Amino acid sequence: MESPVISDFSLTHDRPDAEGSLNYKIRLQVDNPTESAVELLWHRTVFYDSDGMPVSCSEDSSEDYLSKGEKGHLSFYAGYFNEGLVKFQPDDVSASVFVALCRAEVFEYPMLQISDTPNQNVKQDKTGFPDVVGDSLKTSKFTAWVSSPDDDGEVYLNT
Repeated sequence: MESPVISDFSLTHDRPDAEGSLNYKIRLQVDNPTESAVELLWHRTVFYDSDGMPVSCSEDSSEDYLSKGEKGHLSFYAGYFNEGLVKFQPDDVSASVFVALCRAEVFEYPMLQISDTPNQNVKQDKTGFPDVVGDSLKTSKFTAWVSSPDDDGEVYLNT
């Protein structure tokens, strides 16, 4: 299937190690067809044996900056599993790679009045958080409180 984002895909593997585990590496080109800069690439890889049965899944992200229309290369080790899972046929493994192009949405937290009493939440209706940040992030619930002092007397803000 043609992808507007992924091209020049390659899947390679090392020889099995002493325990029979294989290490698969993926290389691909990522194109940014969006109207904004990309700041993070999130990817999930699913590996399949020769019968099309899934044998492994991995998920990771990398901080990469791609401006509008820019192309970049991504290379990562995505699979590490025993060759018995693929019937000792490591060359008959296929993979599906899903890539999400992510950008940062920044907003400042409003000033919160937090109680000096440990473990007492700020009420949701008093946080002043927007319902939507940017084009894609919807806020639902937010909570903040201070911890009880630790052995050194330090108190931490928890969110």
